[in-house]
Amino acid sequence: MREQAPYVTDIPIGQGQRFLVATCPSPHPPAAAARIAYRQIASILATHSLAVVHERVFASHRFQPPIADERCLALGDHPDSTAGPVTWIQGHPSWGEGLAGVIVLAVESDRVRPLYSPAGQRCGRRWTTGDCTFTVLQGIDGVDSLSRPNSRQEQCTRMFERAGQLLEAHGSSFDQVIRTWFYLDAILDWYDEFNQVRSRYYDKCHLRPRGCSDHLRLPSSTGIGGQNPNGTAGMMDLLAFSHQSGAPEHLINPVQLRNTGQRDAFLYGSAFSRGTLIPQPYADTIELSGTAAIDEQGHSMFARSVTDQIDCTFDKIDSLVQSTGAAGYRFAAATAFVKQGRDATHFWQRARRIQPDFPAVCVIADICREELAFELDARLILEETSR
Repeated sequence: MREQAPYVTDIPIGQGQRFLVATCPSPHPPAAAARIAYRQIASILATHSLAVVHERVFASHRFQPPIADERCLALGDHPDSTAGPVTWIQGHPSWGEGLAGVIVLAVESDRVRPLYSPAGQRCGRRWTTGDCTFTVLQGIDGVDSLSRPNSRQEQCTRMFERAGQLLEAHGSSFDQVIRTWFYLDAILDWYDEFNQVRSRYYDKCHLRPRGCSDHLRLPSSTGIGGQNPNGTAGMMDLLAFSHQSGAPEHLINPVQLRNTGQRDAFLYGSAFSRGTLIPQPYADTIELSGTAAIDEQGHSMFARSVTDQIDCTFDKIDSLVQSTGAAGYRFAAATAFVKQGRDATHFWQRARRIQPDFPAVCVIADICREELAFELDARLILEETSR
């Protein structure tokens, strides 16, 4: 494989918000890759007076110390960004080990303030755009310094409880959460149990619909295999949304989306929406849930062909966007999950036909079903809609 240096794709999404996606396309020493990527990120932050509000690093855990050192050196002139939090996920690159990439959402620094846990640790950030307020909380797990629950289900239950407590501590609640990311260790061993815990918690929050005709309030979500440095059963990031009173709700309230090309996930036990449309004056965006080759009955498709799964996934994304009335869309940031590193080649071939500057990190990960070998999540920018 010809060595290519890491590079950062810079995608503005309006009102001083930008996605910075560091892609590592080929084998590179992890520390050197991090140095190249984070220096580019630091330069963009400085040029546009930005602060990081959400940061996820996908890499082999044994390389976390040198990657973290290079990150701190590069971001040294941006103390608000350096201080974190950072979500570290074991996402091996397609060639085996090293740094797969980094996904950063950055916002004009004067709009951002850090959030702290009751113990005084940074746990997220909050920022405003117009009448809208966004909150990101990161690295939430179900373990604390006083106790370590024995079972994965107990840890998962505690993870949701802690997320709710953190939201409440900052004047929010789970019914304002529009997006979640779950990184679950050994996902294939206990995904059903995870879904049971999530559904119970969402029932408690009155979020889960009882039928397909009910109003959909479930967050969009990714649930994927991924170890974390703390060795816990799972870890959660979330995005919450609120708006100032008096704002026109029909114009700015997020809309949880259904996909005519796929069965609603809550009908077969996975409590999430297919995407969340975030209306904004400058550009509507969609927080796209983890999407795979699943049909209108909820069945997996193309179990014997990864290339067909990849092509089908992009087709399912098209059908989701069509339901919004948008004239088209482009990708602002994406994470591609492949079970086998060799399958990354077809992903990149398809992705770059869609968008030459396709901003993605591609990692090796277990998908939630044994027969599925590809999944994609993303933030999409919509062209003009008919709403």
